[in-house]
Amino acid sequence: MISIHNPLVTTPVGCPPFNDYTVKHELYLDEGLTEQFDFSTDIFQTVQNVYIKTIMKTAGDQVPILREIELPYRDEEIDV
Repeated sequence: MISIHNPLVTTPVGCPPFNDYTVKHELYLDEGLTEQFDFSTDIFQTVQNVYIKTIMKTAGDQVPILREIELPYRDEEIDV
């Protein structure tokens, strides 16, 4: 079982913070971005790769700038 948590985003020093309206992340298990999952959902299938789609929107004259995205996860073996 694996669980991918919400991305932790770091902005460059001096840049304004962003919110869920200006930056949004979506989690997918396939490269075609068709199998979407919610973050922190337990996934009970073998996962080799995950794909994160990051959508950034301007808010007035502010453009979101991201320095780093960290993707925390939990991976556990399930005994059957």
